[in-house]
Order: sequence, then C-alpha cells, then structure tokens
Amino acid sequence: MIRIVGDDRGPLPIPDAEIDTIKRIVDTRLMVEPWPFLQAGQHVHVEVGPLRGAEGIVLTLRNTHRLVVSISLLRRSVAVEMDPAWVSIPHTALFNDVAG
Repeated sequence: MIRIVGDDRGPLPIPDAEIDTIKRIVDTRLMVEPWPFLQAGQHVHVEVGPLRGAEGIVLTLRNTHRLVVSISLLRRSVAVEMDPAWVSIPHTALFNDVAG
C-alpha cells in the first residue's frame, strides 16, 4: 500500500532536514525508540558526536538523556540516547523561551 502525506489540498513535502536527521540517527546504531510527538520543549543543536548538526528536543528519562527528533508532517517522533555534552541551545530557542 502506498500512502502520500498531505492534507485536503494535496501532497505535502517532508522537510529534507527532518529526513536527513532520521537517516543519521539510524546510521549511528545508537539505541532508538519511537517517541510521542512533541511540539513543546527545549530545542537543542548537536555540536559534537555522531549526530553533529542535528536538532531536536532534549529529555531526561531513567537517568539518561535523549534527543527527540520529530517529523512534523507525519506527527511522529523518535528518541535516541545521547550525551548532554554534545548539545548547545540555539540562540533563537533561548529567545523563544524568554518571549513565550
């Protein structure tokens, strides 16, 4: 069965950056698990390590840190274990946290 992602106006593209991040997560061979879709949370940018360049939301679960990456259009997310030392907080996220 083939399904096309879209709305009542037709197909919609999934941003390349979201697809690239999911591919990189799979390639790392780190432990990955499905995660509920999130819209709110602390956005981070991965500066070092196998996920360098990726962006997502950091969560702490069972004394480990996870990077949650979402495909917005599909309303799906995955969580991958990561070292909190790998990330920085983008300036835009800091501004949005203060303004929001």
